[in-house]
Amino acid sequence: MEINERYRSILRQELEKRCTKNKSYSLRSFAKLLEVSPSQLSRVLAGTKNLSVMNAKRIAEILFKNEPQKSLFVSLVEINQANNDDLKQRLSEQLKENNAIDEKFELELEVIKYISDWYHIAILELTYIVDEPLSSSIVVKALGISAIQAKLAMERLERLGLLKRRDGRLVKSRAHLQTPSGIPNKSLRQFHQQMLEKAQQALVEQSVDRKYFKGKTMSISSDDLGEVRSLIDEVLNKISKLANNRKKKDSLYQLNIQFFDLLSGGKNEEDVPAYYVSSG
Repeated sequence: MEINERYRSILRQELEKRCTKNKSYSLRSFAKLLEVSPSQLSRVLAGTKNLSVMNAKRIAEILFKNEPQKSLFVSLVEINQANNDDLKQRLSEQLKENNAIDEKFELELEVIKYISDWYHIAILELTYIVDEPLSSSIVVKALGISAIQAKLAMERLERLGLLKRRDGRLVKSRAHLQTPSGIPNKSLRQFHQQMLEKAQQALVEQSVDRKYFKGKTMSISSDDLGEVRSLIDEVLNKISKLANNRKKKDSLYQLNIQFFDLLSGGKNEEDVPAYYVSSG
């Protein structure tokens, strides 16, 4: 991402953070907070309009509590507004010298966001079952997320190279995401918690022919836990292969398998995660 466009990314992140906390939060709500018109904010986020330095300073005071964050945001807008390349280069180098910009860290944040919110992987799989070109309105209708969540997620998937444009359509790419080491367990847990919530909703709302719930409570030797995990992985791989072998697809399903200790007491070590997130 060009350095002079990064202030837009910061605004998108702030908007997305609020949408995650409040499902009814919208672009209009964010515009009201920032004291700008919704149309102006929409154009800024889309890259068709720039923020003035004066507006950047006011918005920074609204959004950020600490001075380094405020300074970074304003500096990024100043770079965007610089009227010659030499000035842009000098301002950019000053930020990098002060360690205000860490490209690797920014990429890791994007990957973590991709992993932690369920609808990113769902959007990728949605490309296989829609006949018309994928759009945010189609994603909203299919997945029941907000318009702004759909738009920001699709933009993130493009930036990560997981969605690409082919003949005017967005399609899932064959790119393999290089996940940074040390993805926080919190992000992986969030994904599975969200999917468990979707499962609870399906348990209540979906008809029997659209869902399959089955469970078994058993006593077992701890010596056999490794083999159970291997069998579960084998089943997941077989079902995934079955789904991938069919060229024409018309449904989007989530397969969750939970295998956990029912005995009270004792917590797993944080550095031994047993989470699995996958697409396709």
